[in-house]
Amino acid sequence: SWLHTGDGAGGARATNVGEVESDVGGGMAGGGAGGVAPAGSGADGGGGQDGWVFDPADTAAFCSMFDDLDTDGVGFLEAEPAKEVLEASGLSTDVLSEIWQLSDVDADGRLTRGEFVCAMHLANGRRGGLPLPSELPEALIDACVAVEEDARSRATS
Repeated sequence: SWLHTGDGAGGARATNVGEVESDVGGGMAGGGAGGVAPAGSGADGGGGQDGWVFDPADTAAFCSMFDDLDTDGVGFLEAEPAKEVLEASGLSTDVLSEIWQLSDVDADGRLTRGEFVCAMHLANGRRGGLPLPSELPEALIDACVAVEEDARSRATS
């Protein structure tokens, strides 16, 4: 398997990935970059590092996907359900492994809300023809940190 995680003991639930992704305006099941615009395109997601620019509307859609998958409300996805969504991208296992390693910042074998959003943006950008960055673009880090802070503030209110 391309996914290198901890003990792998997570309760995975069956998910209709196509249905979840259709909520993202085609998500990874459709064509195009889906959430990553070419640099200089005027998208509102911040400056591009090697062409990476992130649309806040797609970040919101990925947050919604995460919320749909996090049925227990624990704030993270075990490897299996996250893996199913990423595999639906059709990307090679080598690329998916790189995306996982970039996104799973704390290397705990599961994805928080921000890490999931990061992985989805990376997968969509790669599908759109962008090379994977060697490290996370600053704009993506900022977007994912904001997602994590929003999740924490909602949990405490």
